[in-house]
Amino acid sequence: MDKEELTINVDLTETHEVVGTQGKSLMVLFSGYADCENFKGKILSGGVDTQLVSKDFAHTLSARYTLEGKDCDGQNCKIFIENQGTVENDGTLVTTPKIYTDSKRLAYLEKSSLYGTITPNGKRIVIHIFSREQKNSDLLKNGNKTTVLKTRKILDFITEQSEKKPAGSRAIVALSGGSGSGKTTVAEELRKMLFEKNKKALVVHGDEYAIRIPLYNDAERISLFRNAGLKALLASGEYTSERAAKIQKWQNDFIDASVELCEENAWYKQYLSAGRAALEKYLGTEEELDFESLQKFIDDYKSGKPKSFIRILGRKEGVLHYEETDLEDIDVVILEWTHGGNPVLTGIDWKIFLEGTPEQTVTYRCSRNKDPNADSAFVAMVLDIEQAKIKEYAKNASLVVPRIE
Repeated sequence: MDKEELTINVDLTETHEVVGTQGKSLMVLFSGYADCENFKGKILSGGVDTQLVSKDFAHTLSARYTLEGKDCDGQNCKIFIENQGTVENDGTLVTTPKIYTDSKRLAYLEKSSLYGTITPNGKRIVIHIFSREQKNSDLLKNGNKTTVLKTRKILDFITEQSEKKPAGSRAIVALSGGSGSGKTTVAEELRKMLFEKNKKALVVHGDEYAIRIPLYNDAERISLFRNAGLKALLASGEYTSERAAKIQKWQNDFIDASVELCEENAWYKQYLSAGRAALEKYLGTEEELDFESLQKFIDDYKSGKPKSFIRILGRKEGVLHYEETDLEDIDVVILEWTHGGNPVLTGIDWKIFLEGTPEQTVTYRCSRNKDPNADSAFVAMVLDIEQAKIKEYAKNASLVVPRIE
């Protein structure tokens, strides 16, 4: 079944007509507003519909306008619409809309197959924009097959489990797993599939709840590792000026986490062991992650509050802020995060674990340039520690989604 995405009420404010020998043109200026499920806002000034009627009565139109308001997540956004259409001899009109938007929630409309209709409503006209239903085979052909298959498995599970909850109650699903396991893409696909079932979902990105921006967090990890390693050597009496010079060179070459260095330097095992222990106490803990702020958001949502604040960290210094978000019409919150399955977080209805491998994580990090040393021994150690912690999340998961090759 095709779905109505936008409903726009239009007031025609001014018309300019030019009649020539080969036909006539109409420039129709308009204002108006949208008050529908996906979007609430107004048409900005400058909206115009250009209509051409040739002498053989071929009638075409092209309307361009911009809406400004809030999307269904309560986020401020704008939507640009270009509507091309033809008026048939019987007066019926079907348009082909083209949409651009800065809304993350509605970005899918830019790639959707859309059509529009127009109906009169007193002195107004109402524009209806629909998306065409895609069959499963089309989804698998046009989208990412792996993502769709994983998401459908999750959707079936959520649908079944939702029947056990009181009608109308809010739900939170957490998607956890390593980098490259598909959390972000599955979260967005799940949001779309829930929307098709008339369920509004809000995606929350757990990476925004790191205490430090990535650059500073990477530096903190390296500092903890190296300080602990050097202190261990000092405490055991194994630290010498000659060995310090070696360590400094290895650090400068960013190879000081390599176990191969122990083959000719048995004393170095203490450095590696102590450094790893320091990382294990830091990674995925309250020292690295702001569980408190995330738990506050979860508590606000589950207690029925109409609004709450979502943390926005960014990747650069000076971006950190909290963004007020409308929760009143949100049926499901989807938390996608490596540590979404951490038992520290309470109030989550279903913890879903997406299986992956350290190799996938390294490939993913390298492809995104997330870390210039993504293939280093230090990062390998970090990933090994993270994988061990992430595997613990799988033990308590409501559903484990296996890798799909």
